[in-house]
Parts: sequence; C-alpha cells; structure tokens
Amino acid sequence: MPLILLHVLMMILGALCILAGVSFASLLRSRSWWLKAHRVAGAAGAAGLVAGFTAAFFMIWRMKLEHFDHPHTWAGAVTVFLGVAAPIIGYLQFRLRNRRAQLRLWHRRAGYALLIVMPLALLSGLWAAGLL
Repeated sequence: MPLILLHVLMMILGALCILAGVSFASLLRSRSWWLKAHRVAGAAGAAGLVAGFTAAFFMIWRMKLEHFDHPHTWAGAVTVFLGVAAPIIGYLQFRLRNRRAQLRLWHRRAGYALLIVMPLALLSGLWAAGLL
C-alpha cells in the first residue's frame, strides 16, 4: 500500500474515532457505557493519528523532502500531539485523584483544541495535495 494512502486512511480513521469519542461524551452521557466507549474511541483515534503521522514521516523521508516545510505538516503535528495528549490527560484524571478537576479541565481543553486544529490539518492537507 502506498504510504500516502496509508497516511490518508489512518488519519481519517483517527479523526472519525476522535469524533465518535467526543459524541459519546457529549451526547450519550446518560448511558451507562458512555465512558468506556469514550475511552476506547479516544485511544483508537490516537493510535490512528500516530499511525498516519508515521506513514507521512516515512513518505517524506523516502522522497528526501524537508519535514515541516508546509502548514499542513505543522497542523498535522499539533493534531497528533493533542490527539495523544487528550487521552493521556483523561486517563490521568482517574489515577491522580487529587488533581482530578485540573486534569479534567485540561483534558477538555485539549479536546476542544483538537476539534479546531483537526479540520485545519485536513483542509491544509487537501490544499497540499492540490485538491483545493
């Protein structure tokens, strides 16, 4: 499978999982299973973003191009960072109980920031590919 296709598919999968996780947390909180589904979707989303980032990294490396020379690369890096940080912070709020309120606040902030940066990464990627 070409690395560009792997990059696109993994990023789309990661983004959809993250959106599912946000949906579970915001729309289905009254259900008993929402937190488990939120956790699984967040972890799967982070894994998809990391896989997509890794594919992009090796694609650029094989083509002998410069890393981080386009707005898409920066938006993508921030997206991956937030996509990994949000689940980690969310996990920590259940382990570090004395910091629970502060960690919950940062978990939500990372999630909101991710919802802003993720579409920017998508649009700049379409622009970089010449589709916009």
